[in-house]
Amino acid sequence: MFSSIQIFAGAESSASQNIGSFALTLVQNAALLVALAALHRILDVYLPARGLRYQMFSGLLFGATGIVGMLTPLKFMPGIIYDGRSIVMSVAGLFGGPLVAAIAGLMCIAMRLGIGGPGAWVGVGVIITSGILGVAMRHLRQRKPAVMSFGNLVVFGLVNHLLMLLWQLYLPGGVGPEVLRKIGLIVLVLFTLVNVLICMMFLELENRRKQSQQLRESEERFRTTLQSVGDAVITTDAQGRVTFMNTVAEVLTGWSRVEACGKPLGEVFRIINEDTRLPADNPVQRVLKEGNVIGLANHTVLIAKDGRERPVADSGAPIRDDEGRLSGVVLVFRDQTTERAAQKALQESEAKFRMFAESSLAGIYLYREDCFLYVNKAAAQMFGYAPEEIIGKLGPFDLIHPDEHEMLKENIRLRLSGEVPSIRYELRGRRKDGSTIYVEVHGGRVEFQGKPAIMGVVIDRTERRLMEDKLREEAALLDAASDAICVHELDGTVSYWNQSASRLFGFTPEAAAGKKLWELMPLEKERIESIHRELMENGHSEGEITVKQTNGGELHVLCRWVLVR
Repeated sequence: MFSSIQIFAGAESSASQNIGSFALTLVQNAALLVALAALHRILDVYLPARGLRYQMFSGLLFGATGIVGMLTPLKFMPGIIYDGRSIVMSVAGLFGGPLVAAIAGLMCIAMRLGIGGPGAWVGVGVIITSGILGVAMRHLRQRKPAVMSFGNLVVFGLVNHLLMLLWQLYLPGGVGPEVLRKIGLIVLVLFTLVNVLICMMFLELENRRKQSQQLRESEERFRTTLQSVGDAVITTDAQGRVTFMNTVAEVLTGWSRVEACGKPLGEVFRIINEDTRLPADNPVQRVLKEGNVIGLANHTVLIAKDGRERPVADSGAPIRDDEGRLSGVVLVFRDQTTERAAQKALQESEAKFRMFAESSLAGIYLYREDCFLYVNKAAAQMFGYAPEEIIGKLGPFDLIHPDEHEMLKENIRLRLSGEVPSIRYELRGRRKDGSTIYVEVHGGRVEFQGKPAIMGVVIDRTERRLMEDKLREEAALLDAASDAICVHELDGTVSYWNQSASRLFGFTPEAAAGKKLWELMPLEKERIESIHRELMENGHSEGEITVKQTNGGELHVLCRWVLVR
């Protein structure tokens, strides 16, 4: 059998050794684990992907550390030794996972059984227990990352070594109580302390690995982003020499990145004033001098390496290090050739829009700060005005019923604040003569002359609203009718069921809606087919039917069906 109070994960100690030698052995085992952490840093460099190969090498490192620890153990008596296996195995399970713990555990078990002695099998038990505890803590950590606090790591170390001490009670010859009496408290305190410190070291390694990975990913995202953006990007050092340029910058300047790197920006980024043909100010030199974001003057032309000229717009911004010192400049610019063509097209588009708006039957409006900047003829006539009576003189509140002002105010706020891009709603309007109309409004926020405004369409819904009111009145009349009235599809699905039908057949309109008619008025299949045939042939069918009521009674009903096309 094996006794295991390991200085790092279970081992055994000699009763004759004093606390000093016990602590010295613990320091030696701790040094092994520090070396293990250093080796893991190297492993992270060469195997950054934590796949099968990484786990196998990691398991071998943990196992080798446990074996080396067993070569210089603390001897309690012949065959009963204490080293760092409990800590090794718990850390292997926690930071490596099941496979790493299994590889390390098999190596440590083989070594401990090879050493032999009365405490061998107890030592094996400690190896297995510590590994399982580490794996369990790993699974808990995956569900609750906050579990890796200092306090929880202390509890983890205490539990690990309390279990290890409990294994000592299984030592043969009744030496277990003697072991606990002489070194139990020391082991529980010191081993737990070292367990926590090693866990914190591995946590730090994990954090550094994550930070390194995040840095690599950030650099890759930065590089990919700069290569992917539609604008040209050039970066320089503090002396104004090119350090990077993306593909778009290569195309616009005619310089490749390899050719440009190390050259002064003025040699690569040659700009002149479009009107005077004189050299324009170097934007990088201005940024380096002023330390602020700057933009190019209007009408700036970039002369490429092959002499081709392009109108450009750009801005330069300082690059600062962690201490705020200016370490370079980033220059972002774009080809304005297409943009200038677009400006011309926009002017033509505006002319077309005005022509469309003036001929539209729907009302079109544009307003800002409670004043209409534009309304077309249809919108003005809808409210009984001429366009010139509204534009620049009236606002939306002048055309809306006072009872609707709060709703209008809130909808304007939602659009101008950007909480909703556009909105559709209905409200009551007020015409010039004071009469009320019902309108449907569609509108959204736009930028007009550099300021936010609201543009949209207004449609007169007065006629539709009156029709809806008429339909509601007719529906109320149907509900007031003494005869039972039902509307259903050709397949029998009920879509309307008035109150008289509810009283006659015992089903409420809500219960009847969506059900088949013969579920509410059970009829024989032949009768149903006969009714359907007469409807399709003649457009109507009538006759007496017998149906069962919900209370179980029978009801003789004279019915008439009419086909609605």
